[in-house]
Amino acid sequence: MHVEVRIQFNPVKDADWEAMRDMANKLTHRKASVEVVADEKPNWLMAKFMMPTEAQYKAVDKIDKVIRLYVTSRWDTTINFRPTEAAKARADRKAEKAKAKRAANPKPKKKPKEERPPLDRSKLSAEQQQFMALLEEAMKDMSIFEMETFLARVLVQGIRELDTNRSASEEPPPQD
Repeated sequence: MHVEVRIQFNPVKDADWEAMRDMANKLTHRKASVEVVADEKPNWLMAKFMMPTEAQYKAVDKIDKVIRLYVTSRWDTTINFRPTEAAKARADRKAEKAKAKRAANPKPKKKPKEERPPLDRSKLSAEQQQFMALLEEAMKDMSIFEMETFLARVLVQGIRELDTNRSASEEPPPQD
């Protein structure tokens, strides 16, 4: 894999050029691939070299250890992994193949959600109709969040009332 290591010095000295070369030679498996050049930014040097292919997170650890060993006067470091032309071509072919596969097998369209029929209020008792009217009036100017909060409170209050009514209707345990 192609690696570019940029290191900032303040200022760049001849020994730093040599340290960059030594660092790159230590990491590469192809000595001829090592190139050390001045970066576009002042006081930065860039080492370009090839490394055996491995997971980048492992390579970063290796590179960092070697940098710490060889380049002691650095201020900042960046590490880039450049894909080769063959890797770019392989990725492009893979993307084209996936695109063609998606075009050949489009996903089925989702069915639209079925709407519930409106509530038939004629089947509700007078008390239930009155309760529904009160709810609608209370919620007419609320946001969705406010409605959810309001309905949760109404539910909790209703459950408490049911529990209270149930406990009031139960007979107390017999006393000995």
